[in-house]
Amino acid sequence: MWHETVGEMAKILTSIFRLDKYNPNSSKSHKDNFDFEAHIYFDDAFHLAVPEENVQERVANQYVKSLACIMEDIYRTFSSEKQNLKGEQEDDEMVKQTIMETPYGGRITYTLPHGNMLHVHLKDKQKIRHKKRWSQIMYMYYLLGWKLNRKYTTLSGKFEDEMSTANALKTEKESTYILALDGDTDFQPSALILLVDRLRRYPHVGAACGRIHPTGTGPVVWYQKFEYAVGHWLQKTAEHVLGCVLCSPGCFSLYRAAALMDDNVVKKYTTKATEGHHFVQYDQGAFTFVFGWNGNVALAFGIVPPAIYILICYKVKSDTQITIAAVMSIFYAFLMIATIMSIVDWISNLQGQSVHIELAEEELAEAEIPFWNDLINMYLKPIEEDKDRQTEIEKQLKSLRNKATFLFFIINVLWIISTFFLQAIGPDIHIKIPKILPNGIFSEDEMLTIEPLSFMFLVSFAGLLGIQFLTMLYHRINTLIHFIAYKGTEIKPQQGVGKYQQMCYSKQMHRKSKKSAVYDEWVNRGGVGYKDEAIRGNQGQSD
Repeated sequence: MWHETVGEMAKILTSIFRLDKYNPNSSKSHKDNFDFEAHIYFDDAFHLAVPEENVQERVANQYVKSLACIMEDIYRTFSSEKQNLKGEQEDDEMVKQTIMETPYGGRITYTLPHGNMLHVHLKDKQKIRHKKRWSQIMYMYYLLGWKLNRKYTTLSGKFEDEMSTANALKTEKESTYILALDGDTDFQPSALILLVDRLRRYPHVGAACGRIHPTGTGPVVWYQKFEYAVGHWLQKTAEHVLGCVLCSPGCFSLYRAAALMDDNVVKKYTTKATEGHHFVQYDQGAFTFVFGWNGNVALAFGIVPPAIYILICYKVKSDTQITIAAVMSIFYAFLMIATIMSIVDWISNLQGQSVHIELAEEELAEAEIPFWNDLINMYLKPIEEDKDRQTEIEKQLKSLRNKATFLFFIINVLWIISTFFLQAIGPDIHIKIPKILPNGIFSEDEMLTIEPLSFMFLVSFAGLLGIQFLTMLYHRINTLIHFIAYKGTEIKPQQGVGKYQQMCYSKQMHRKSKKSAVYDEWVNRGGVGYKDEAIRGNQGQSD
């Protein structure tokens, strides 16, 4: 997450709570059962509050506060649903969760209504490298290195030999998956089960992505839906069938842990950008972070003083220029100091935002602190600004932009010139095809002339579309077979016995004489997973 709106946060949180309801931590009643925990990595989660009494406090920003508030609403909704389902009285007491300070910022840990865990990692860009790629490195090393791999480094005495430990680790790596999501993704548990089923079916597959589509209305959304459909149904299916998927989108993709841990894949991902073409965007200055100014205001404030100084230099003497530069340097130095001074008071600030959920302060496990310190020092230490290096990178990016623009221009010019000369030469070099008359025979006098370049372009484009269409058709047939095999096999976890279930059971027994044998079987099994089959069977008899 970064700067998601409340509505976008509600989508992803509802999906996580929905998955918690589908797969209770204490239930082992259906074959799709799996252990899971959710992690949200919140980028740039802190800012300096407005100075009061010459003291600045580092607090969670408004987006983190919005997450805490919407979490309360969704938590109460799913908790009430669970209590009503079990026939329990709604508990008005506060739900206790934990909040702690970490080497990278902070962490909030929620125990979801059905027992699964949700961890919200709040990243402080003054302590750890920010932006999406570094968040991915952060959670891959944490989940795969600390939580998975470390578990087997302490099992030397629990197995007879080291080979047993290695085999156990290999098995768990093969059956552990990471589902990557965007901060505004809305998904159903069945969508995840389909991805898991795909990786179970093909042990050598490292990642699988589900089809995604934008939500909303309007021409822009319509075009996005078309673009997403073409990308998934044509491009991705062609890559899949041909055996070389170039990109698995991070908004809804499932990755096998063994594939990520194989051949030091994650380590290669930690390579720091050193050349201009490695960069895709720049950050704005520190004014927005410190004072909460609008980006345009911060940009103007950063540009106007140097511009004024340049104009002054045309009118005043050198000694006066140096004096003015010294004064402005002192002013900027105070601004930079303001970005460093802070008192960590974000925990009490967030605790005040929670009304129904009590955030109890705890300490991070001592064994985990060295892991984060080493990881930050090795790969995630904030990048120090180097003015000379930034100037060099800026020159490289401008050069890259100019070269790409020039190449695009030259290719188009050559295409236009080639087409012009071929048309100027005339039909002598054109491809000639006999014309077919209406009666179906070839004409001996009339010929159709085709321009070579246009014909080659048309054949190439049509060939690519044809290949994509055939691969899409093949993929759709396999997907249909998979869907038919999967449909009807979903078994919902058994619900706990409570007043609600007893009431439903009494109503079913009251109408039992009117139901078919299939419906009787559904009732006898507790009404779990057989409802659709029973209704279809009963309707068939009534017809």
